[in-house]
Amino acid sequence: MQSFEQDKNLIRGNWQRDDTNIELHITKLLKNGGLEFNYSNSKLIFVEKAGWTDSSDVLRIFFIYRQDDKPGYSLSLNYDAEKDLLIGVYVDGLENKSYNVTFRRIK
Repeated sequence: MQSFEQDKNLIRGNWQRDDTNIELHITKLLKNGGLEFNYSNSKLIFVEKAGWTDSSDVLRIFFIYRQDDKPGYSLSLNYDAEKDLLIGVYVDGLENKSYNVTFRRIK
């Protein structure tokens, strides 16, 4: 079994959402649960909170943000080590709808 330290570093890297050109670049996972990252979207983003957890042996990352100064947007992703994917839910604050999303690693 891999140690947690090895596992958490697997989610570092560059990711692109399957259905859009949105990119997520995770550069560092901090011990306090914080993240160093860049979220590339064509709209103006104000990140209110972002972080990672390893609860129930599942690596998760989350982002709560405003888009074009409208609140209520979020992204919650679980790391699937077997498929090397980030899979989760995107909440659209404007429409108040949830969508299943997948991010694939890009080189």
